[in-house]
Amino acid sequence: MLLYGFSGGAHFASSFAEWAPEHVKAWCAYSAAWWEEPRRSKRRPPGLVICGEDDAARYGASLIYFKQGRALGKPWLWLSVPRSGHRPESRVEEFVRHYFAAALNGDSHGVWVDLDLKRAVAEDSEPAVLTGWLPDSGLMEEWRTIHEP
Repeated sequence: MLLYGFSGGAHFASSFAEWAPEHVKAWCAYSAAWWEEPRRSKRRPPGLVICGEDDAARYGASLIYFKQGRALGKPWLWLSVPRSGHRPESRVEEFVRHYFAAALNGDSHGVWVDLDLKRAVAEDSEPAVLTGWLPDSGLMEEWRTIHEP
């Protein structure tokens, strides 16, 4: 299944993906206020953690959650939306649809990206480099256009 949640729904989507990863193909959590700590698991579905940079009550917690998951090696991507508060953005939701389509496509070639420099990096890059995973390199430009580190 694909899971998408905004606000409280984001908490549900991320929690379900942690609880039953074998049932999740990909998931997106957009602007949650609280998070469960990510757990180690053999099955690690790709995830997208998103927050608007002006969503002060949720931004820090969302970024910390993303970093905790990446520290466990989870193939997650961080998307920081500039000049956006606690509201869904249509361009972001369109990107999520493209992300899900790529995750469903078994022929796609994923790519690791440096979140600050917004460029592709090798999977075995220095651990200090903050990275995320795109399920298809064809999503790179769309992600770059939206994401503001």
